[in-house]
Amino acid sequence: MDSSHPVSETSLKLMVVGDSMSHGREGDFTWRFRLWQWLRKEEVDFTFVGPFTGTFVPEKPRLHHPPDFNPPVNHSGGYAKGVDFRSNHFSLWGEQTYHCRKLIGQQVEEYQPDYLLVMLGFNDMAWGVGGPEDAIFWMGELIETARHDKPDVRIALANVPQPTPKQGTERLAEMIDRYNCLLEDSLERWRRECQTSPMELVQVTETYICTEASYDGVHPAALGEFQIAKAFSRTLVDAFGVGKKELEIPSEIPERPTSIPERTAAEARSYGFDVTWDAVYGARRYDLRMRIGGESTWLSESQHDTNEALITGNEVPIEDQTEYEFQVRTDNWVAQSGWSETASATSRLCLSPGSEDVAMEPDTELVFVHLREAGPEGHWDIDFHEVII
Repeated sequence: MDSSHPVSETSLKLMVVGDSMSHGREGDFTWRFRLWQWLRKEEVDFTFVGPFTGTFVPEKPRLHHPPDFNPPVNHSGGYAKGVDFRSNHFSLWGEQTYHCRKLIGQQVEEYQPDYLLVMLGFNDMAWGVGGPEDAIFWMGELIETARHDKPDVRIALANVPQPTPKQGTERLAEMIDRYNCLLEDSLERWRRECQTSPMELVQVTETYICTEASYDGVHPAALGEFQIAKAFSRTLVDAFGVGKKELEIPSEIPERPTSIPERTAAEARSYGFDVTWDAVYGARRYDLRMRIGGESTWLSESQHDTNEALITGNEVPIEDQTEYEFQVRTDNWVAQSGWSETASATSRLCLSPGSEDVAMEPDTELVFVHLREAGPEGHWDIDFHEVII
């Protein structure tokens, strides 16, 4: 990422305020870049401002270490290869209006943006932080705080896109519809509250079609990035006179590189196997399959977010003193690579008895599991416990 492009004192300063759909994942182009390209094509004198420059970086491998239940968001990731732009922004993976409303004042005070391009609200409802009415109230507070620190800031405010329907998400779809109606109804009131700060709706939900343009039902794939940028460009042209013609989505959409993982390795452990491979830049996840050595039928296939897998035999029982083979491929949801070279190892199981006196203690966000080891004290050297809930 190159943030050294010259910026004139008269450049329009734009700050993108959003969640993961705006932040982007390592290897993405992001809709921010597509909007940047469009603004350059329209010969607008502008710069993006904000405290961050990168994308979200996936979690690093943690074999034999407990998970970090509250990891800091890593926003130093790179973009698609060849992307070079002044990429400053104020978007974070997992961000909510509830949280951002407390931070926006400091960012507006420091960077003094002329425009806020805001795309928030999904996580407030999807994560159960609040309902549509709560999210609208928090959005109102965010707007009020931003205006307090810059009374003439212009605001392009996006509605919330509808994710691809899945079983169990019917209530979320209803909440998003309700939120979008409340958002449109609230605009006139928010305009009246500060007439020096113009505000317009960005119709993202009408333009970004998750069923065809996302990679996981929510986050934009390459087409979705263009669609979101198009929605913002339309508002900038029609409502604010920034640019002359809205972004046109090209007929040819670039495909995400999907390379075959290299250096796949398997190591037998007392509980099963550790399987590792070199990380592929921009991989959204990986598929791993296993079989008994020499057999033609694969026993199982599983998905993994990082370039590691700890195989304990939960899905398919592992036979002791038996050779197993493993292959991995990159899975970018919309496309998969070929399978890697085969790695193999011979099992050498040595499992302790199950724990006794297991007790569970629920908390507001976590479940604490208390247990006592089985067998004579000191007889077993426990590497880790596996808990299935």
